[in-house]
Amino acid sequence: MAEMLADPSWTWIETTFKKIPVPYPITAYLLGVILYLIYLFFSTKVRGLDSADIINNLLSVLMSITIAFQLAGVQYILNSTRSMFRYLDQLYGTSGNDSYFQLEDRFTRSRWYYITLISSVTIPYIILNWSSRPFYTAESENYWALILDYYNYVLGLFSLVLFSTILWLIFNIIWSLNEIGYESRTSLMDINVFTIDMKLRRVRNSILKILIFYFMAIALATFSYISPTSIFSYEMVIVGVLLVMGITLFFVGIEAIQRIANSRVEYELDLLNKKLKDQLQTLENIASEGHDNGMKEKINITFGMSEVQQREYDSLMQVKIGYDRDTIGIFICSFLIPMMTLAITLLVKLSINNI
Repeated sequence: MAEMLADPSWTWIETTFKKIPVPYPITAYLLGVILYLIYLFFSTKVRGLDSADIINNLLSVLMSITIAFQLAGVQYILNSTRSMFRYLDQLYGTSGNDSYFQLEDRFTRSRWYYITLISSVTIPYIILNWSSRPFYTAESENYWALILDYYNYVLGLFSLVLFSTILWLIFNIIWSLNEIGYESRTSLMDINVFTIDMKLRRVRNSILKILIFYFMAIALATFSYISPTSIFSYEMVIVGVLLVMGITLFFVGIEAIQRIANSRVEYELDLLNKKLKDQLQTLENIASEGHDNGMKEKINITFGMSEVQQREYDSLMQVKIGYDRDTIGIFICSFLIPMMTLAITLLVKLSINNI
């Protein structure tokens, strides 16, 4: 916690969390509870939100949980990203945390990109939903219904702002990981290639944890977008964009890890090729001596060293870091969660519209 407080804030959400003397998961949870308690208050004033309406009550719960989960998710992604990039800098042996500070600079200097992204996501929502007042349309004499419509409108808008923030985080992570992958050809990790899998596993696991958290947020949001008024909505388009960004983060992140490993493998292979060439030169020199004094022993020693180096060469050629079976399996399972919720949501929408 102290480490997080020492870091400059990268988002307004992090700034807010720092001002509250409570761990951020508890703060997000309490906010979700407050949002749902407000819905419970409206259920005493608006007939469409009473206990008999299961769908609207379920949507109220899901929207409250979604916003709380999004808020906690933003801070979780920030914390995981900081830890991941600091660890990468340690592996490269750079005392100045180059990758980490480049990422920090990208976050702090790209505010206008962030504002542009929020505007691009929220303005269509504002235009499309400004006149949508389902509760007030059903109870035009009840001004509490109008207030409830605006409450839902504001929460929907806030949820999209949070998703815009997550998109901005994901975009910067993708960009930075991609740069690290390409720059690894000129800046080698100061570790042995045969321990690189163990060292980079932590980075790979960080990417997978971020994706699991990210896809869970999408799944919750997808359920909260069930609406009796339309089968497809603007929010569902945003869900599609978020899914594409999640897939992109996975492949770019794994490719970056593989490039880092490949750079070290190429370096080790160059060293081995040089050693093998030296061994061949040694054999040529022995053959050119033209006498048998110790020749057999020298040839045996040289061949023995060559065989060891050849086995090492073969082992290097088999080094694969990113696309192992467990990593692919975890990604597919986490990706199926929002896909299943999307399918279920569309089925529910179809059922509601056919009633």
